[in-house]
Amino acid sequence: MFNQIWILWALPLILLPVVIHLLNRLRYRTVRWAAMEFLLKAARHSTRRAKLREFLILACRVLVVLFLLLALSRPRVGGWLGLALSTPPETILLLLDRSASMEETIQGTGKTKRSTALQLIQAAAMQNGQNTRLVLIENSRCYPTEVNPEQLHEIPQTTPTDTAADIPRMMEAALFYLLENQTGKTEIWIASDMQKSNWRPDDGKWSALLEQFRNVNRKRPLRIRLLASPGTPGQNISIELNKAVRSHTLESTTINLSATISRTATAGKQFPLQILQPELPPSQIDLSCEGSELSVRHQLPLSETAPAGWGQLLLPQDDNLRDNIAWFTYDQQRPQQTALFVEDKTVGTYLTIAAAPGGVDLGQQAELFALSEAAKLDLTPFALVILQGKCKTPETRTQLKRYVDKGGILLCFPPADGPSGLGDLLSWKPIETATETGFHISHWEVDQGPLANSAEGDRIPVDQLRVQRRRQPLIEGSVIAEFKDGSPCLIRRQIGQGALYAFAILPRPNWSNLADGITLLPALQRMQQEGLARLSNARSVNCGAFTPGDQEVWESVDSKIGKDIQIQAGVYRNGNQLLAVNRPAAEHTLETVPTEDLPNLFSGLSFHLFIDTEADTNQAGPSEAWRTCLLFLLGALVLEAFLTLPGRFHGGHHDVD
Repeated sequence: MFNQIWILWALPLILLPVVIHLLNRLRYRTVRWAAMEFLLKAARHSTRRAKLREFLILACRVLVVLFLLLALSRPRVGGWLGLALSTPPETILLLLDRSASMEETIQGTGKTKRSTALQLIQAAAMQNGQNTRLVLIENSRCYPTEVNPEQLHEIPQTTPTDTAADIPRMMEAALFYLLENQTGKTEIWIASDMQKSNWRPDDGKWSALLEQFRNVNRKRPLRIRLLASPGTPGQNISIELNKAVRSHTLESTTINLSATISRTATAGKQFPLQILQPELPPSQIDLSCEGSELSVRHQLPLSETAPAGWGQLLLPQDDNLRDNIAWFTYDQQRPQQTALFVEDKTVGTYLTIAAAPGGVDLGQQAELFALSEAAKLDLTPFALVILQGKCKTPETRTQLKRYVDKGGILLCFPPADGPSGLGDLLSWKPIETATETGFHISHWEVDQGPLANSAEGDRIPVDQLRVQRRRQPLIEGSVIAEFKDGSPCLIRRQIGQGALYAFAILPRPNWSNLADGITLLPALQRMQQEGLARLSNARSVNCGAFTPGDQEVWESVDSKIGKDIQIQAGVYRNGNQLLAVNRPAAEHTLETVPTEDLPNLFSGLSFHLFIDTEADTNQAGPSEAWRTCLLFLLGALVLEAFLTLPGRFHGGHHDVD
């Protein structure tokens, strides 16, 4: 890079010493004189030295002119851009990762990864001059915006967020901008902490994107520069809320909280977890974490008549303040209504008892319907719908599919005989009958889901199920419990906003002892709680995943300062609705993309990597090197003076021209 690049048009002047030398040689005529032949032969042994000396003097004079021109053009070299002897780009596309993990403090600096990256980028961009256009694409909205480098720290598009980054999506936005605009010579600057969950190097988008970038590079110059800030993990402990469910029994009403604590290797192993609620005294749990993760379950006492509310889980301050808080909300007590469409009366009896063991006193209702009523019945009020039998009509399948799409929970049990299913959603294998030993369940999910351990850590004895008959569901999804031979016993499939569960066994004596209730009862209760989330006025979403409706006005209730629900975690209210916004689970992943994999990720493109490990903002961009050119010029002059001293190369004899 050169501040006065037009001076480089004078570079042919470096040949001026050569031209003068050649013209000077034309002044002499060669006259052969016999008396001199003897002298020339005597001096022939020093001719080679003389020619070498002459060549070095000429080279020094050429370098003097060259370094003088370079000094006048004010070159810039070095910095994280790593540029040398090139013109500034016409357009810079800045892809800024401002996810929650970028707010980690770099050890020894007191600055976050995001603010440090902005300093480096701002210093580099300002040195490119006013002829370079800076276009910002940040991770929360991925919309290209032209910005002034001098105001990079001040604009709202560069402030901290609680979102996750999607680097392939940001690259896609950059590509669309390149295709739709005449950008000229372009550089893409990426500032990121290289979190693997954000980069997703195995995503199929990468290959298609890079091929299109290569096509662009064939038409106009394109260079990619990555400012990586992985750093060394500091002393950081983060919290992720898994669920907050209001539970009501004859003895008490509680909020069942489930969270996951993650810690780096250098963080403390003992620490407190505070639970804060408005207008209530704070409570505290003292935790001990020996490994990298800790599952926490806690029951928070609540008045039976308590209205909807909210609270927060708070960890002590550390190197990243944005992952120390998790927000939760809870609704007022609502009835748990379950609709059952069952063809087997015995199965229907057991399922009705398990779906509403507390009866109306605990707000639990379970109603049996004929399968023929499913197509006409309004399923909206029901937290859980249970289906056992043959789903014969397309209208019934469409009704159930619509219910699940809108957030409902559908639990399916196999028909006792004959083929049946829900079209492309679910079908069943033939019935299998076990030998004398039966089918044994060897594995099930204990951390989350309908068969997870209780808040006190008590396990559900799923392995005590005795199964004589089974009918495996044909469905793609997550296996919640499986038999010893690897066949699924319970599967969950996400469909739209809801979920479909499928059991491979029936609560019938000639099938299994599922009707005993030790597994069926807690499983149904938890599925009901999952289904109530659709009907609740208190919900939880990931930051960045929620877009308010046109007529919705969401106001922050946890802060007097206005907050943006799309990029900032917290609790928000819209009328009688409460929404807890938390960091995405991906932001708790510490794994980063190995730097040695990056050249392959950008293969076929001009790519430069700068790893910001010391946050040295003085090396942000190229620095002027005209002083260095003057030093080289002075060195060339000194060398020329040394070479022109008499007698240095020929032992006191004078050259003969």
